Amino acid sequence: TTSPAKKGDPEAARGIFWFAFFAGSGAGGIGFGQVPAVISQIRYVNSLKDVGPSLGGTALRTSPVTNLLYPTSSLYEKDVAAVIAKIPRASVIASRSMSNAYFATKGYVGRDDFVRECEKLKCNPLASYVVFDALSGGKGSFVSPAIFEETLAKWRSGDGTESFTSDLEKAVLTRFVSYAGLAFLLLLTLDFVVENGIEGFLS
Repeated sequence: TTSPAKKGDPEAARGIFWFAFFAGSGAGGIGFGQVPAVISQIRYVNSLKDVGPSLGGTALRTSPVTNLLYPTSSLYEKDVAAVIAKIPRASVIASRSMSNAYFATKGYVGRDDFVRECEKLKCNPLASYVVFDALSGGKGSFVSPAIFEETLAKWRSGDGTESFTSDLEKAVLTRFVSYAGLAFLLLLTLDFVVENGIEGFLS
């Protein structure tokens, strides 16, 4: 990384170092704070393996990358298809929401409310969780009613679970790209701090 401080100007480098250090500490704290949450989420999803009712049959065909996030050997096509077929409209789920989050009050479908509805319908817990991830595009814990209805309609009119699997793969990719982007920014900030620290204090 090329520092904006001129070579041979320790005072400027020290100023940039302290600015980058404190700014980076804040960003780094937020970034590293996400790591336990990510690990916890992966552990929770894997804990759903072979839990609850299941129709069994053929496991969903997914990429090796998707297998890193989900126990796909226990994710069955029939269980996924059942969730897609049974889940009610977004307006119904929103009307029964138990969340006080802002998006929930605006009619968005939250993960917890979605999974709760699936549980009432005797759907498989792992399939329910994964279907929501595909609905959200890997971008968060809420889905807008428009995207919810549009995506479900597409899956229901498609050929088996192929359309769903494609969207799930995209959601997984989106999540991994966000992880990689966060790691890159943290490393870039660290490099910037180290370079200016050397220039400002050790030159």
